[in-house]
Amino acid sequence: MLYLGSFVLGGVGAWAISRWGPVLGVLDRANHRSSYEGVVPKGGGIGILAVLFLASWVLPLPTLFWFGVGVLSLLSLYGDRREIPPKVRLSVQLVAGVVALMGLFQWDDRSYWIYPLLPFFAVYVVGTANYYNFMDGINGIAGFWGSGVG
Repeated sequence: MLYLGSFVLGGVGAWAISRWGPVLGVLDRANHRSSYEGVVPKGGGIGILAVLFLASWVLPLPTLFWFGVGVLSLLSLYGDRREIPPKVRLSVQLVAGVVALMGLFQWDDRSYWIYPLLPFFAVYVVGTANYYNFMDGINGIAGFWGSGVG
C-alpha cells in the first residue's frame, strides 16, 4: 500500500504542478544551458514531499528526519518562486541536513559517537543534492533517467 500511495501522491503532485505551475508562478525559462525550450513549470518535488509525509507516518520515521527534509523541500519550493541568496540557501540546507540526519541516526539507534560526524555527512548530502540539481538543470538528467530511456 505504501508503494501505491507513493506512486499516486507523486503523480498527483507532478500533475498539480503542471496544471497550476503557471498560476502559482513556478515557471522555468530555458536558457543557453537548458535541454528544453520555452517555459515549463517547476516544483514537481511537491509530490515527493507528500510521499515523504506518507512514508514518515506509515513507517514511522522520527520527527527530526521529516522536519529537516520538509524544511529543505519548502526552501526549494520557495526558491522556485523567488531568488534566494546562495549563502542563505546553503546555510539553511546545511542546518536542515544536520537535523534530518540526526533523525535518521535516532531511528536507526546509532551510537552517540557518530553525532560529531554529522556536519561532514550533511556537507556530503547537501553537496551531492546540489550537484545533482545543477546537472539536472543543465541537461535534464533526472527526466532522462526517470523516463526509462537511460
